[in-house]
Amino acid sequence: VLHLGRDEHPPMSWTSLVYVLLTIRGAYVGETDRLKERMRTHRQQKPHFDTYFVARLQNKSRAREMESSIIRDLACEAVPMLSTYDAVHTVC
Repeated sequence: VLHLGRDEHPPMSWTSLVYVLLTIRGAYVGETDRLKERMRTHRQQKPHFDTYFVARLQNKSRAREMESSIIRDLACEAVPMLSTYDAVHTVC
């Protein structure tokens, strides 16, 4: 897991990534194979994030599973979330 500043990126060779953005309104969890492009979009849509965490997984399926798991875990701990759209709905 890497902890990166707003304008930092992991190695370009990294794919199948899960990331967590920390904003003043809450956390946002996502997965992507193209982090640099995704961060460009987030900078436009969520301009108030200063830092994020990124983890490299084995493949896209595993990244999606991890994304759902992190969203559920954070929501169950009452962490303010910007979106829980990609989480599988379960009871905490």
